[in-house]
Amino acid sequence: MKNKKILSFIYTIDEKINLEEITRINFFQKYLEDNSLDNLVQIIIYINNYKITKAFNKKITILENEKNLKKTDFLYENLEKIDSKYFKLIKAKDKIIFNWLKNLIYELTNTNVDLIQHSFYKKYKSGEQKYNNKKLNLLTHNTIFKTKKAIKNKKYLLTNIKHFEFQYIGMAFGIDSSWKNINIPYLIYNNILEKIKKGKINQKQKEEYWNDLVILLDFYNKYSNNIDKTFKPNFIKYALNKNFFNTRRQYFKQIKKEIKIKKLKTKIWIFYMIFFKFKWLTF
Repeated sequence: MKNKKILSFIYTIDEKINLEEITRINFFQKYLEDNSLDNLVQIIIYINNYKITKAFNKKITILENEKNLKKTDFLYENLEKIDSKYFKLIKAKDKIIFNWLKNLIYELTNTNVDLIQHSFYKKYKSGEQKYNNKKLNLLTHNTIFKTKKAIKNKKYLLTNIKHFEFQYIGMAFGIDSSWKNINIPYLIYNNILEKIKKGKINQKQKEEYWNDLVILLDFYNKYSNNIDKTFKPNFIKYALNKNFFNTRRQYFKQIKKEIKIKKLKTKIWIFYMIFFKFKWLTF
């Protein structure tokens, strides 16, 4: 019987992947083979362009997205195909720090919680890399998910959300989940926004962004008691933008209407985040 792997890295890839990113993924596979880690770690690529698949190492598992499914729908249909104890969603522009991999595998082998929150480095446009060790944010760039638990929670993935999918996925898999925080910064998260350009957005885009934010808010309203109490809905910052609201006060009033949770701590937290913590976004 084939031994189950410990961790799968699932890359979500579209046509915009460049040669540097393809080379990096292939080198990662070669590193796993050369260091006898390929029996514990596998690379899976979720891709919607058949031509690009030919550029990857043949030992990499390719799951073609022929229907051009959103990430949530793709996971819903393919979670059972992940043959590992845990999996990590990752973007092609992010980098793995190989020296930390053995520490990570050892940690995952000897734990059984549903979510692993890990430290990481965040890369900025200036080239600067900052160390982060944030607690439970339920974001995919600093979370590893237990496959068995994700399959159990996959019913929550059925949604019409188009933007902010990674935040939604994090919350969906975070329902009724145990978790731990580990200080193994094996990832350099690329924080450079590429798809969202600065400047005005048209009315259709504006409606899409706001509707998707409301989906996140509705999900949080419904399941906040089932998500760890340390989680805070940081996603409310996504609409702190003058394309949507002229003042922070205006946005605060709107968010108060949308978040139905009446806890005083939640109200204080929202006030603090909107008026003091978050910066105006410029997309």
